[in-house]
Parts: sequence; C-alpha cells; structure tokens
Amino acid sequence: MQRRLIALVCLTALPPVMRAAEPGQTVSDDDLRIEGVFDSALPRTEPARSARLIVHPHLGDLRRSDFLRTALGLRYGLTERWEAVTEVDWFFSHGLKSSPLLEKKGLSSLHIGTKYRVGRLAAGPWESSVGADLKRPVDNPPRSVTDGLRHFSPYATFSRDLPERPDWRVFWGAGYDFTAPTSIAGERRKNEFAGDSANLSAGFIHARGPVTYTIETGYSWMTNGGGDGGVVMVRPGLVLVIPRKFTFGSKGRWLLGTAVQFTHGPDGADFRVSAKVRGNFDFLRLIGGRKSSAGDAPSK
Repeated sequence: MQRRLIALVCLTALPPVMRAAEPGQTVSDDDLRIEGVFDSALPRTEPARSARLIVHPHLGDLRRSDFLRTALGLRYGLTERWEAVTEVDWFFSHGLKSSPLLEKKGLSSLHIGTKYRVGRLAAGPWESSVGADLKRPVDNPPRSVTDGLRHFSPYATFSRDLPERPDWRVFWGAGYDFTAPTSIAGERRKNEFAGDSANLSAGFIHARGPVTYTIETGYSWMTNGGGDGGVVMVRPGLVLVIPRKFTFGSKGRWLLGTAVQFTHGPDGADFRVSAKVRGNFDFLRLIGGRKSSAGDAPSK
C-alpha cells in the first residue's frame, strides 16, 4: 500500500510540473542513467572539457533504511568521445526511524567509471560505446546501505533513432559484473546476485521536450554455477527536467526520475517504485573558470 501511494503521489504531481517546464530542456544520455530509474548505459558522452558536478540523494533510503545516502561526483569529458566519472556516497542517520538524526555518518561507497564512444557501426544508424564501472564499499557503513561486494562491470551499448520517429530511440547492451567480497558486511536485496553475473538489456526511449519516457528490460544470470536461475526485469519510467521556478532559480539542472520495476528470479517476484532527484552543475562555472555555461547542453 505504501509503495502504491508513493507512485500515485508522483504521477499526480508530475502533470503541472511538466506544463511549467521550459521548452528545449532535453536530457542527455548520462542524465538518464539514474540508479533505480534507468540503469542502462547509453552511447553518447560528455562534451570535451565539460565538467559536471553531480549531487544525487538516494531518497528511497528514507523508507528502506535508518540512513540516507547522497552521492557527490564529477563527470568530465576527456575528449569528444571519452569521458570519466568519479562519485563517492556518504551517509547519515536521517532521524525518521530508530536512529537519531546525525547519530552516525560517514562514507559508504566509491564509484569510478569511464565510457568511450566508438561511433556508428559500419557507417550505419547504430551508435555504440564501450565502458566500465568500478564500485566498492568504503569506510564502515551500515549493512543496510551496501551489499559488501566490489563490482567491476565492463559493458557495450548500442542505440539508434527510429527512421520515421526521430523522437524515439531503441537501445540494447550487454555487460558482465565481476564481484569480489570485501571486509565490509552488507545485505543482498531480493533477486540480486551474490556472485559474478552476465546481463543483457534492451528498450525504448521517447523524448518529449523536458520529459523523457523510458521502457527498460533486462535479463541477468549468474555465471559461476551458483543460483537457481536468471532474473527477468521490466522497468517503465520517466525523467523530467525540473523547471527552475521549482528549484529556487538554481543555475544547475535538476532532474526528477520515477519508475516502476518488476523482477522475477530465484527469490520470486518483486515490485519496486523509485522516485529520485539528481542535480547536475557546471563545475567550471561554480569555481569561476567560465562565465557563460554550456553545461546545460545535452551530451552528444
């Protein structure tokens, strides 16, 4: 009941926000990749010498855990085809459950990633990229905010515009997750693997100005002989550029993402609702290195 109420509130609140959004506020491929809303990597990269500061509170922790995680990171365009990202998650007790406000705080995880845009395959319509992400827990976080594993995840991703509908894109990708235990204890969520796994993903993206609708599907399976079967996932969602009138005139780009996820795997069926907010800021402008910002332009 609580999850359905969250979904209803999000769907009720979005229409007036969408009507108030400024025209032309489209989202980039990296903007779309909000954990729990849209997990697939897409081919386009950050422009050369563009530096974006990323702020991403994990609002779902308010319901699931005594602790709220907030990611702080930097994504930088090394060249027109190559980008890198570094993020660190820190946590604190939010005071809405059993732990008092700020009773415990610290770092919880580190993420380092890179992506290289290969370009169009055989001069055809398919764009492609390859990349990898390294994530691991750090410090001594609570069990509820980490799985306690180190993840190294290389991937390849492909997308193309539909010929008769340029505001629609189709994508697919393949990846592998190499895992290793660490000295930090954690908790595995339902239908998440505790060992190495491979994955396939595919879906559609529909951009309508400041709103991008997504349909993401996936299949993953353990490759080391463990587990009782694969996991099937279907996740429809959307990502909205929040109008500045609702962000107190902030010069950055604030995004609201929401999705409904259905999975079925060894642990049975699972249903989740995600609603997340992320802020992207032109880092060079914040430190005074650039007067006029190109940071709101979508990645190419």
